[in-house]
Amino acid sequence: MSGKDEVGIRFLSHPSEDAWEEYAFKRLPESEVARLEAHLLACTACQSTLERVDNLIHSMRSVPPANPSVERWIPFPMRPAILSMALGALVVVAGIGVIRYRSPQNPPVALVTLASFRGTATASAPTGRPLDLEISEPDIPPGASYSMEVVTLTGESAWKGTPQARGGKLVGRLEKGLDKGPYWVRLSGAEGTLIREFGLQVQ
Repeated sequence: MSGKDEVGIRFLSHPSEDAWEEYAFKRLPESEVARLEAHLLACTACQSTLERVDNLIHSMRSVPPANPSVERWIPFPMRPAILSMALGALVVVAGIGVIRYRSPQNPPVALVTLASFRGTATASAPTGRPLDLEISEPDIPPGASYSMEVVTLTGESAWKGTPQARGGKLVGRLEKGLDKGPYWVRLSGAEGTLIREFGLQVQ
């Protein structure tokens, strides 16, 4: 990378690793940050790239210098050859890291009320956000326990869990949210008998 001013170049596919380095150091203008974060929400490859850059920065800062007068970390942008050598020297710790976004908190949970049976109105939900799928009391027949499942139009399961009773309603929490598209939300009894089915459009 020849300089920070080159990071703002519009990208057609994935942002460069240099762009993610500038993002990690919070050196980008707000307009570029918004574009990168919008791409990051939908791109697992760039999520891995950002995680690798963050781990590298952390590792470089945690290594004490041989000479106290030398900087504790190698300033970015690093040349590709130096970056490859540094990555090869790192010890990979088992586990899955949490991707840090520039925002200090995760996206807010979106509340989606399911109150229509198949064939009528369809509930709407945002993509890329955690969801609370809520079924109101009039739609819930008497029962001790329930299971909730979200499936695609072809019947493939996208999420399955146990809804929690909350103020006379059943609420199923989807921490990872859903991809864009149409779904069915199925409420079943303790023995797996289908009780209700609701339409859901994620957009």
